[in-house]
Amino acid sequence: MPEPELQIHYFKDTDSLILTSGKPGIYGETVAKQLIARSNDAGEVTGIELFKAAHLLRPILFPESTEKG
Repeated sequence: MPEPELQIHYFKDTDSLILTSGKPGIYGETVAKQLIARSNDAGEVTGIELFKAAHLLRPILFPESTEKG
């Protein structure tokens, strides 16, 4: 059986980034501040949710835009 394709969704209104296998995740567990792992009945991780995504990732993805000077 082929591996499921990664799906990436960004929701600007909530500044949340969701990475999912496309399988439903009915349980959520906080892994770290602003990071939730979703899993199914079998305990398989089906996705992750990152809140305040743009705020957290901008300095990593675009370090030059955050430099003073």
